Amino acid sequence: MRGEIAVKASEARYRSLFESIDAGFCVIEVLFADGAPYDYRFLEVNRAFARNTGLDDMIGRTMRDVAPDMEQRWFDLYGHVATTGEPLRFEDPASALQDRWFEVYAYRVDAPELNHVAVLFNDISERRRNEVALSESREELELATRVARLGRFDYRPADGMLRWDDRCRALFGIPAGAPVEYESAFLANLHPDDRAAADAEVAAALDPRGTRMFDPEYRTIGQNDGVERHIVAHGIAFFDGDIPIRLVGTVVDMSDDRRAQAALRETSERLRLASRATNDAIWDWDLRSNSVLWNEALTRAYGHVLPDAKSTGDWWLDQVHPEDRARIHASIDAVIYGQDSDWTDEYRFACADGRYADVLDRGYVIRDEDGAPTRMIGAILDQSTRKAAERQLRAINEGLAEAVEVSTADRDRLWELSSDIMLRAEFDGTIVAANPAWTDMLGWSMDEIVGRQLFSLLHPDDVAHTGLAAAGIARGEAVARIDNRYAHKDGSYRWISWAARPGDGLINAVGRDVTADKEREAQLARAEDALRQAQKMEAVGQLTGGIAHDFNNMLTGILGGLDMVRRNVLEPRPDKVDRYLEAATVSAQRAAGLTQRLLAFRGASRST
Repeated sequence: MRGEIAVKASEARYRSLFESIDAGFCVIEVLFADGAPYDYRFLEVNRAFARNTGLDDMIGRTMRDVAPDMEQRWFDLYGHVATTGEPLRFEDPASALQDRWFEVYAYRVDAPELNHVAVLFNDISERRRNEVALSESREELELATRVARLGRFDYRPADGMLRWDDRCRALFGIPAGAPVEYESAFLANLHPDDRAAADAEVAAALDPRGTRMFDPEYRTIGQNDGVERHIVAHGIAFFDGDIPIRLVGTVVDMSDDRRAQAALRETSERLRLASRATNDAIWDWDLRSNSVLWNEALTRAYGHVLPDAKSTGDWWLDQVHPEDRARIHASIDAVIYGQDSDWTDEYRFACADGRYADVLDRGYVIRDEDGAPTRMIGAILDQSTRKAAERQLRAINEGLAEAVEVSTADRDRLWELSSDIMLRAEFDGTIVAANPAWTDMLGWSMDEIVGRQLFSLLHPDDVAHTGLAAAGIARGEAVARIDNRYAHKDGSYRWISWAARPGDGLINAVGRDVTADKEREAQLARAEDALRQAQKMEAVGQLTGGIAHDFNNMLTGILGGLDMVRRNVLEPRPDKVDRYLEAATVSAQRAAGLTQRLLAFRGASRST
């Protein structure tokens, strides 16, 4: 009796524990077919089971009944526990259960042949989502630092340990992966003029009484490459009480920005000097404060006197003629808030005396490193005189419209009487109209020309480049000049210089006979060749004369020496000595004759 009571008490305690734990718990029967697990039936579940799985009323039901798409690996894992008795711990997702992740501990219970497995599990979906989000955040941070080209540093002053990533090393000219230390890597590679200030900034950030922020700017001199870089650092110090334990942050290379700022300052100075030497009204518009600074020409040209030579952007636009204002406002906004930087437009600008000046305004937008517009600098050119002349010209042109109609007859007479050949042709080269000058210039009658292919008259060597010009005209391009050769009816060729443009779907061209010009050009080229040849002969003659003079001087000495030998060597002397002297004298005289001929050649080359 007491045994039964003890068993019931034990079962009650088990049931109480079974129902009170937060983890899901169930006992399942793994179902096999041909020795392979294919499903499992739920024998027992606790209250937390439904909360962890989202499944209700599962006792007696199988997993395939409620989740037909349940992944096979779940059945394989539980089948392994049921057949081997080996418990398993694992984490796995169940896409069929709303993509939940479970942390599982499974072990066999009851007799092995029953294939019963107890499963203790927790829904860890939220934790997995957080882990994924954290991983993604870390990846995004790494990508962001890469895109922004930020280097990272971590300094621990207690033990002097300094950690840099490779981007930070690169900014100090240190190879990737090389060890770094505060003194030898950081301070040693700072510009000498910035070293003390940067060290002081570190000390200030590590001072618990300070802001604990590290925001210096300094220059580095690359350890290996010797390159000077402008670096901006941003960091924060962490403390244990009042003891600094870490200084972490990022560094970024601002060299390009600083060079751009220096260039901007130089440009601004040049602009200031130029503005004093021009009659253009130069303006400098600060887009952030909406203030515009003008030079003295605003007063000289337009009469406006402004306090401190400043106005607002609104004042400027108010001076634009009402009929032009909306257009100018739209065009300048399109440049400021678009991708372009250059702006040009024309409008009427109000003068202090009430009249309007016709102006050409040109401006350039300056943007910061993020591409946001910060300033716009430009100049207003007074073109009232030119515009007045243009208006007068338009009036004259309008008055000439009727005269143009009357002049059509004159144009027709020009077609008939012109000594230049004129034609209209299809884009394939078929001549559809030609003037009488064709007969005078090339001998062809109108009946022989109209309807003929223009290319059939071309010299074979001129077909290729003429075809390219015709293709350009077909695309709408005008040809200012093209020279080519056309066949005369007598079989000869004439050089024709053409001007052509498309119109009314045809090629319209005028040609002038430049054969005489081409012949003169050829004669000039031949004369230039002859001149160059004469210059060469002159140079050879000069060289020959110099050599002949030197050679003649040497021969004079030789002949004189031979003569002195004859006079001073007493007779009787051997016959062979006289023969030798005679042979040497004859050779020297022949050489003297050759020298005279060389001198004669130089004289001839000079006279050529």
